Amino acid sequence: MKKLLSHPLILTLFLIPALLSILIFEMKFQNLQQFHEILEKEALVACALKEKSKKQKEILLGIQKGPTNHLSTSLHSLLPLEGERKRLAAISTQKKASHLLAERLEFLRSDQNKLVFLEEKREKGKEFQEVYLKLKNPVEMDENDLKQTLGILENGSTEKPQIIIKEFDLTKKKTISDEEVFSINLQLIQREAL
Repeated sequence: MKKLLSHPLILTLFLIPALLSILIFEMKFQNLQQFHEILEKEALVACALKEKSKKQKEILLGIQKGPTNHLSTSLHSLLPLEGERKRLAAISTQKKASHLLAERLEFLRSDQNKLVFLEEKREKGKEFQEVYLKLKNPVEMDENDLKQTLGILENGSTEKPQIIIKEFDLTKKKTISDEEVFSINLQLIQREAL
């Protein structure tokens, strides 16, 4: 019997079930690890979705609390190129103004160079509506006016309608008084609560 057990073939036959058991255990352990990794990824996705949902609710609540006339009250009070308007007015009172100077001053004083938006269309959803707005005329402004306008539009406050800049055209130009100004044309989408 000792001779029979010492034979390599029989020893191998006894080891095969043990090795198969270890192999099966290892495969199940790897499957369990993969399942655990999948669960962790799903938990992260669920947390991300929950956070996204929370942010969307905050935005919607802010839109509902905000004033519906935010753009007209915030931007209509801006007077683009006020510095140039004051300089040209001072020059025109000191001496007889040239025709070009008078035209420029009239343009700066008119409603043609104010941020006035026209409504193109409205799209209504379940909880809010989107109002598509377009500037009535391109507006000329200097760098400070541009910064102020963009600051109002991009204000991250949640207590106002959400403003999305759909189109923004910016052209640099020189005036008759040799000042650099920008001509802007805007198209916006304003999300408002219903």
